[in-house]
Amino acid sequence: MSLTDVKLDAKQMQGKKVEVSGVLITMGDMAMLGDSPFSTNRLFVDNKKLSREERKYILENCEGGCSITVRGKVGSVMLNDGIIADAIATQ
Repeated sequence: MSLTDVKLDAKQMQGKKVEVSGVLITMGDMAMLGDSPFSTNRLFVDNKKLSREERKYILENCEGGCSITVRGKVGSVMLNDGIIADAIATQ
């Protein structure tokens, strides 16, 4: 599913499983998924449920942006619509 579709339909999709590919950027404990490294069209990603290895990969590789697929449920992340991640796949 595209990131734009999730953003547009997030309210109707609350609790539904999605798989979205894009560029993940981290800033401290925050993670945001966009279409490109410079995109302002982003979704917040809650990565607390990911495995230790997946969180480590994100910390080590995604500060400046990394291509990734996020699987999880649409929900509230940092008071915004976002994805509560269950798993990631690197590209």
